[in-house]
Amino acid sequence: MLRENYCTADTFPGKLLHAMLRRPLRPLHVRIYPTNRCNGSCSWCSYGNRDVRDELPVADVLAILGRLRGLGTGAVTFAGGGEPTVHPGIVTMIERAAAYDMAVGLVTNGIRVGHLSDVAELISWVRVSARGADEVARVAALGARRAGVSFVYSSAGDDAALRDVLSASVDDDRISHVQIVQNIFDRNLSMDYPLSVARTSPKIFVRQTRERQAWRGTCWSSLVRPVIGADGYVYPCCSAQHSMDDDRKRLSEDMRMCWWEDFAADEPYEARCRNCFYTPYNRVLGAAMAEYADPEFI
Repeated sequence: MLRENYCTADTFPGKLLHAMLRRPLRPLHVRIYPTNRCNGSCSWCSYGNRDVRDELPVADVLAILGRLRGLGTGAVTFAGGGEPTVHPGIVTMIERAAAYDMAVGLVTNGIRVGHLSDVAELISWVRVSARGADEVARVAALGARRAGVSFVYSSAGDDAALRDVLSASVDDDRISHVQIVQNIFDRNLSMDYPLSVARTSPKIFVRQTRERQAWRGTCWSSLVRPVIGADGYVYPCCSAQHSMDDDRKRLSEDMRMCWWEDFAADEPYEARCRNCFYTPYNRVLGAAMAEYADPEFI
């Protein structure tokens, strides 16, 4: 830290971040998994081994939102886990989050979104994990402020389905983007076809599996973008199910930070992750949270 303390030229601007960052860190964006139940059966599901009995009562989710409001949370995304739209209280949850001036996100398979039409204008963005044009059409018709499409590519056998999704998405002004995601369980999968179709439209981009990086020590990211699972526990991130190995396909007990009522914005997760998906977040936040000599002199 000697160089960073006394020489700002040609160094990562940790002092600048330190001066600008509000302390303590706040849970700026929290993912809430209301339920582990799902009305789909995707072979590539990241949560295939989850306990489908786990579901948060509506009263608990409303209490969670109230606590997050007090902690300064500005955005919540209802995702899973399971499929959030099958929870009987999803409309109430969206209404309460919006009433607390939180931006609301939704990740869905698009099968059951019609009953959200009355709260669609409260949803800042929705992303559908689509396998065909029908899911795209339903989400586009929902009327959320912004809608995106995600397509998990697992093999060349998905080419026809991908073309179907793209034909329904690319020319629809209600769809902001299409992300084609490499199946995380097949790191050697050829992505030549998705990369070729991505060049046909600026609305398409490809997310390929990258080389994993381990993270040991303080996970600052866990304070600004944690996950609250359908079991009521807080987890450090939305990729915690992959943090040790890909075979777990669930949020496991050893990744728990605390019970949701005990979450504190000054108690980050002490990571031992073999696979960290948010290393850039942790590097930036780590530099910002470091102790500097004469921090005012940036």
